[in-house]
Amino acid sequence: MAKTATVTLAVSVQGDGLTLSESVVLTNTTGSAPTTTTLQTGNNTVTFPVGVFRVLIVPPANNAVQWAIKGLAGDTGVPLTAGEPLFLSENFTSFVINTNAPITFTFYWV
Repeated sequence: MAKTATVTLAVSVQGDGLTLSESVVLTNTTGSAPTTTTLQTGNNTVTFPVGVFRVLIVPPANNAVQWAIKGLAGDTGVPLTAGEPLFLSENFTSFVINTNAPITFTFYWV
């Protein structure tokens, strides 16, 4: 059964007489349930569920494992902050996460 998944991205900047805010709501009626997956050291290919093109990738709280996101296993990749989530919104079917140790991520598919 399909799920409806919604993500809200918001930013607010205040200070020195400046007040700005912006928010975006993205919804997908073919969303999938969140999944928790343990990735092994090295390159791990992650495939989007059918009809889903956005994902919020959440590492464990207080994570110290280094990880990087790649388009393909042979790419250099972009190193990411160990304990912070990453939101991808792209029109591709898979991506690669490289880790320097096993780690369990939660994937919220939107």
